[in-house]
Amino acid sequence: KSITAFKSFPKADYNSITKWIVLLVTDIVNRVEQDTERNCRSPKSCTIQYTSIRGVDERISRSIRIPFPKSSTMRRKNLLEHISSTLKSKAFPIVRLGLSAHDFELRAKHGIDSFFTKSNETVKGTFIIE
Repeated sequence: KSITAFKSFPKADYNSITKWIVLLVTDIVNRVEQDTERNCRSPKSCTIQYTSIRGVDERISRSIRIPFPKSSTMRRKNLLEHISSTLKSKAFPIVRLGLSAHDFELRAKHGIDSFFTKSNETVKGTFIIE
């Protein structure tokens, strides 16, 4: 399972795709948050995929794996910074940019406190000693 967002461009330099970087990151973060609420899981990794052009028609595709930010409050900002710094140092112009959140891990539905709370329910074949 992965959550992806891609955008293709005519030949584009970094300055002309900054708004698309923001939109792709916002889309991925929103979809990950929805998925986390529904399925109690979150991604461990994010892959930045891009295709650049050299010469007349030579296309070069690359992908870079980065950790997906754990903190939901800083997630968008951290992804934007990481992706922007990564792309600035790579070859331009690019014609395709994609983000993919993957390597999902399940999140606990209940914290450790629920393990230690006293329950009045009994499970068949067990009894509670008070």
